[in-house]
Amino acid sequence: RKGGLSPKSIRAHKNIISQALDMAVKNKLIPSNPCQFVILPPLVRYESTFYNETQIKNLFTALKGDPMLPLVKITALYGLRRSEVLGLKWSSIDFEKNIITIKHKVVQRNAKKNRSILLKDKTKNKSSYRSLPLLPIIADVLKKYKKKIQENKKMCGNSYITDYEDYICVDTMGKLFRPEYVTDHFRLLLKNNG
Repeated sequence: RKGGLSPKSIRAHKNIISQALDMAVKNKLIPSNPCQFVILPPLVRYESTFYNETQIKNLFTALKGDPMLPLVKITALYGLRRSEVLGLKWSSIDFEKNIITIKHKVVQRNAKKNRSILLKDKTKNKSSYRSLPLLPIIADVLKKYKKKIQENKKMCGNSYITDYEDYICVDTMGKLFRPEYVTDHFRLLLKNNG
């Protein structure tokens, strides 16, 4: 159901519980492991779809003037996770060597009362930490965006938020884009542009 655990997560939880109950059987605390009777939901294989060249061009056209354009372009051309693109820092971009390094992420805590964002200096797993060639189109987008950030900073003066200065994906006031905002904004963009 919506908001519940995925079949993969359920299997992982069942495995941990089963191991604990096996230990209880071994220590003669219970006669048998009740986990052996649990029926697991089938694993659902994710089928990804990709935009074709025309769809990508239409997407970029629809984003003209939108503050999310750099974020979406980087995501589309590198296939990054939302958490990875939000975690991109200026210190991860080497314009001289033309390298972009994916090594940080931004996620959102979904506790009922605390929907704060978490800044993590590590990726989802070891293979997610990677260096990629900085494509000329992305280098151009980033240079223009950095200039725009400097203009916003100058225009806002002391009101500009400096807590996220090294992060790339910030709004006009310097506040880091929240993961749920990115998702909601993108859905709205798709809906408004057919």
